[in-house]
Amino acid sequence: MHPDYLARNHILQAMKAHWIDLTPEGAQSVAVGLLRDGQYELALDKLEDMTSRGEHVPAWVLDVFTYTFAALGFHDEALRIVGHRLLSEKDAVSLHVWYYLLDSCGRAHHHAGVKQIWARMVQPRLLNPSDAMCLDVLNTAARAGDAALAGQALDHMAARGARLGLHHFEPLIDAYAAAGDVPSALQALCIMHAAGIAPGAGSTRAVFAALRCAPDAAEAALGALRELRRRHAVPVAAVNVVIEALLAAGAAAPAMDAYRRVRQLCGAAPDAATFAALLPGVDEPRDVVFLGHEMAAFGVAPTPAMLDALVRAHAADGSHERLMGFLSDLAAADAVGPASERPWMSERTAAAVVRRCFLEEDERLWQIADISKARGLPLDKIIQEVSEALAQEKATGLRSTQAEAAESASMPG
Repeated sequence: MHPDYLARNHILQAMKAHWIDLTPEGAQSVAVGLLRDGQYELALDKLEDMTSRGEHVPAWVLDVFTYTFAALGFHDEALRIVGHRLLSEKDAVSLHVWYYLLDSCGRAHHHAGVKQIWARMVQPRLLNPSDAMCLDVLNTAARAGDAALAGQALDHMAARGARLGLHHFEPLIDAYAAAGDVPSALQALCIMHAAGIAPGAGSTRAVFAALRCAPDAAEAALGALRELRRRHAVPVAAVNVVIEALLAAGAAAPAMDAYRRVRQLCGAAPDAATFAALLPGVDEPRDVVFLGHEMAAFGVAPTPAMLDALVRAHAADGSHERLMGFLSDLAAADAVGPASERPWMSERTAAAVVRRCFLEEDERLWQIADISKARGLPLDKIIQEVSEALAQEKATGLRSTQAEAAESASMPG
């Protein structure tokens, strides 16, 4: 325990023993001294004791307590002191204290404090926070899912001509999504797009999470996009996140339907992110083959992950030569560094390729096997398994044909 506190406590006890009461000024000095010594609970107790007895506590003492507790992160205590001051008609909290409290609460993402101060001081235009403080308010609102406060903070900045960017719109989108208001989140994406700000990789993650929470939310979001199309230019990113949610819910057919509406909804072509979402999630080979043609038409270069899906789909139901072309592109992808560290096809795709090469009697299988071994995926086991499976299928087919022939021969005239 701090030695100054021990000495002060000893003096107080001695004064009480001799029936000596502290003057209000003396009690104030003790309270501030306890605060200075880090005895925060005792200091607060002393302050509450003075106020409960109806003693007048000067504004400077209350200011010191408020600044100290806010600086220490004890925002509930600081706000309680301010709340008590507001109940007294004789006292007024200075703008400096409000400004400091809003800044401190915003930095700490203390939602209750930010919301209280914003409603009492900023909305009536008694306080004009800086852009940095408004951004803290915006982020605090986003964390709490308070879409109303987030919108007010953004409006406040826009009204005075602040240049809004990605870091302003994304918290607003997050706030709407956290509140379950997906249509408003999608509208914020449209406004962001109209402002010339391209959505970033994380711009739609909160929307995706909100769409995953409700089974029919993605279908409803498509309806919201059709409504928004009447009033806004819809960014492709808004459709992409709906496609992602549909695929995550196992709704591949509706996802393909949404893809076919991209140009209608957005007035623009699908982008690389559209195909990056679709290709891994669509299992129907014909759909993947179709998407491969679409990518070529729109000039979208496939990533290694996309190439893996295209190779597998063409091996199952597509042109064998296009399969080999995509496989060549995959082999050439990021052709730097050790071969074992370069992108290569998955085991699932490798099995499909081996099977197709057997069916086509394509000798290039052995070249593929050499490349695959160098990339860390030996095909020996896969080749053996596929070979045995094909032999089994052939034998089963032969037996079936023989049985049909025998049954036909046994039928009368």
